[in-house]
Amino acid sequence: MKTIEHFLKLRLCFQEVETHRSFEVSLQELAEVLFCSTRNVKRLLKSMEQEGLIYWKPGGGRGKRSKLYFKCSLESAMQSHLQELLRRGKYKKAMAWVKRRDLPAAIRNACYHTLLKEFSFPRIAWTDYLRAKEQSSVKFRPVLISSASGKWMIVEGGRNQPSLISCRSRLPRTIDRREDRE
Repeated sequence: MKTIEHFLKLRLCFQEVETHRSFEVSLQELAEVLFCSTRNVKRLLKSMEQEGLIYWKPGGGRGKRSKLYFKCSLESAMQSHLQELLRRGKYKKAMAWVKRRDLPAAIRNACYHTLLKEFSFPRIAWTDYLRAKEQSSVKFRPVLISSASGKWMIVEGGRNQPSLISCRSRLPRTIDRREDRE
């Protein structure tokens, strides 16, 4: 697991703590949140501090509570991690992070919006398609078309067949390709 993922776990556990506010916490509490030993918690906190995600001041002596300060908000950390996962093609892992139950609704919606932008297709209005087809001497065959109502239409058909545009409303329309052959 990467440092940012450990940071996100901490941030999700301590959601009530505002960004840029310090609070006291014991290493044992952090070990329970991160499911690791206190020795490993120290290592993780140092790496988070080096990446600029937190400020951590260890408590002096046994049983003394450490001070932890989040430099990065949950939303910005989640968005940057999501972008990184999408850039690397880790779509299932990105979806798993977005689907977490402990993620606040506003952040989940923002992340879903980011995912939808990543997977969406460019939109061409039906009227723009018809206008471009009439005015263009170049062959113009879109793969997806959006009607004015927002419904998607998929252009199908082979070279020797007229293109069939199927709509979600199940109103098939045909486009004759004889004009394209000339």
